Amino acid sequence: MRAANRCGRTRQRGLTLIEVAISMLLASVVITAMLSVRYYTVQHAKRADVYNNAGRLALLMIEGWRGAPEPGMYTPIASFGKEFTKFEPSGSGLLPPSGFTLLGWYHIVMNNLHYYATLSYQDATADQPAAFNVCVGWKKNYVAGTFTSDDEYVQLTTYN
Repeated sequence: MRAANRCGRTRQRGLTLIEVAISMLLASVVITAMLSVRYYTVQHAKRADVYNNAGRLALLMIEGWRGAPEPGMYTPIASFGKEFTKFEPSGSGLLPPSGFTLLGWYHIVMNNLHYYATLSYQDATADQPAAFNVCVGWKKNYVAGTFTSDDEYVQLTTYN
């Protein structure tokens, strides 16, 4: 056996303060990145859900409208008013496309989110059938307010 060298440095088995600080910094960077990814994932999932609900709502109204005897006689509140938390006429909304007649603007609350619908139509002519246009939009912060063309919306048009 060898005798221990008392004059030389012994080998230490531990971490220095710098190594601990670097490890903590790396761990905090990784945790912060994971939290921000989760935050943006939730934000995008909510936006996608709102977009899908607006499309479904527009399709529901446009299909109900196709069953009306006259395009100008359709009343979506009578058809769907009891199915939503709130379904009432609105004082403002998007302007109808060129050549379409405005049927009405509506404020709809579904799943605690505020949607704004614009219904417009073109009467049938000798050359083309009647056209129905439904635009369902929402404010960017998902709350009630005055809907403008700067907000997001889904627009569907069909022919009867």
